[in-house]
Amino acid sequence: MKQAHRRVVAVVVHYGDPQPTVRSVQSHWGLNLFSEIVVVANDLSARPVELEPYPCAWLIPPRNVGFGGGCQLAASTRDADVYAFFNAHVTIDRPSVERCVAGFDDEHVGIAAPCVYHPSRKSPARGW
Repeated sequence: MKQAHRRVVAVVVHYGDPQPTVRSVQSHWGLNLFSEIVVVANDLSARPVELEPYPCAWLIPPRNVGFGGGCQLAASTRDADVYAFFNAHVTIDRPSVERCVAGFDDEHVGIAAPCVYHPSRKSPARGW
């Protein structure tokens, strides 16, 4: 069943150097596809000043909850039709997000993911 508009929330799980997270949030906001971006700071760090212009939520869990725990924490604090979960070092282009979200037009689809490519190769990434 197609929905005219879906609330799509991007979740970025952060740990360590803030720059990849800053670039990820900036890139994802630039797509104009996400209703909201939520960052889970698994390193318990404060929100970087570079993100002040961006209306993203910055969640600090009581401890490092790992990637899956960070995704679950963010999803438990935000209502969405679709969640997009990202490691801070990963960005995605607009057509890929649109194709993944369109996958949910089929009521039997519960998860969708793009094919990940290594930036220096033409073939899909294998065995990072």
